[in-house]
Amino acid sequence: MNLWNGLMVAALAAVSGNVGAVTVPERTDSRSGAPVWKWEGDGMTVRAMGRPPDQAQAFFIGRGFPNEAARRYARSCVFGMTLRNRAAGGPIRHQLAQWRVRIGDKIYPPLSEARWQERWREMGVPERARTAFAWATFPTQETMGEGAYLMGMVAMGLAPGERFDLIIKWHQGGHGRRVALEDLRCPRNVNRQER
Repeated sequence: MNLWNGLMVAALAAVSGNVGAVTVPERTDSRSGAPVWKWEGDGMTVRAMGRPPDQAQAFFIGRGFPNEAARRYARSCVFGMTLRNRAAGGPIRHQLAQWRVRIGDKIYPPLSEARWQERWREMGVPERARTAFAWATFPTQETMGEGAYLMGMVAMGLAPGERFDLIIKWHQGGHGRRVALEDLRCPRNVNRQER
């Protein structure tokens, strides 16, 4: 890349409000023992909490899922995500399809609710359980006013124990913004060995 192109890339990143990659220290949730990461900046708070497979599986079994369907979802690297608009710069718009999971050279969006719903229909998951799933998953797209927040579960499509980066994108005031949370860890079961 020549100097001119390098300056243009830097200028575009500054104008668009892009935040570089950040390594956020991993903490442990005192109640569940699950790994938690939190980032604040650029008018946004992001909280990512890994859901151990046994906890995610129990959650969905409790909502009418057959054991195998709940197990399949629970072992796909489930995170409880929370976004909060802390800025006075107006609403924040997000689209989950713009987020990216990065592991090595592979980059792809998190597994969508629509994709899971298709699987659930194929597996014969009852409609009431599929409705509960829709309410528990992170919104596909949303606009948040100042102080508003979104929360729900997102499956990253990885195995327990794998590490990855999560690139989160949003728009505010006509500008695209992003943060790359580096070295997140797909949770394992806390109290017993993986099966």
